[in-house]
Amino acid sequence: MSDGESGNQGVNGRRRIGPIGELPIDVESSFVFPSSLKEEQRTSVNNILTQFRSLCYMEFLVSVVNDWGRSRLLRFIEQMKEQHGQPNMRLFYGPLENATDEPSMFAVRNDDLIRMLRHGDEIERFQGNDFIVSIYAIWEGLIRPGIADTLHVPLKDVKSNIMGDIRIIRHAIVHKKGLRLTEDVRKLKVLGQDWVQDDTEYEYWQITPTMRRALIVQIQSLDLNIQQAYSPS
Repeated sequence: MSDGESGNQGVNGRRRIGPIGELPIDVESSFVFPSSLKEEQRTSVNNILTQFRSLCYMEFLVSVVNDWGRSRLLRFIEQMKEQHGQPNMRLFYGPLENATDEPSMFAVRNDDLIRMLRHGDEIERFQGNDFIVSIYAIWEGLIRPGIADTLHVPLKDVKSNIMGDIRIIRHAIVHKKGLRLTEDVRKLKVLGQDWVQDDTEYEYWQITPTMRRALIVQIQSLDLNIQQAYSPS
């Protein structure tokens, strides 16, 4: 997907999307329909955009629940370690009656699990990667084709700067081992300034909870841009 500057800016109304953490309650949509477009096409595109916001918001809520669960589990494991006085106790996950070294059991050292659960480590990185990949899959597989079909324009003409940024990050996650390369950061049009502050801290893309909140706000006010003239037919 090639993403140019968003041209069709405007306001069609406000949507209520929160509150979760620091997530703003009200945001504005930024797509204006031409007067030549049929009413059913307007309604269809609005429904598609509403579906996109809802699906992305659901992905965000799932990530919030996962964040909460991860922090609760971390506290529990740390308390277990302190109470039992064993620095590297093995933890088992599975039916209690089978708490052995059976192949069906999952076992991990508590120090390894604590390291992974802490902010900025592997589990948060994998969770952020899933968030980016899922949102882009919704856009590219469902939303973008639906808008193109409704407006009778080529798929390549349905663009969005924010989704172009997500495409770049998703490509790095899937095809570049998740490495956060300077050449990719410089391509970002919407997220660049906000997401470069930690550029020297992480070698890999680290989509933190704060970054996910910022991203979902951007999606709620999607900068949709249609390059070709719309067809009312």
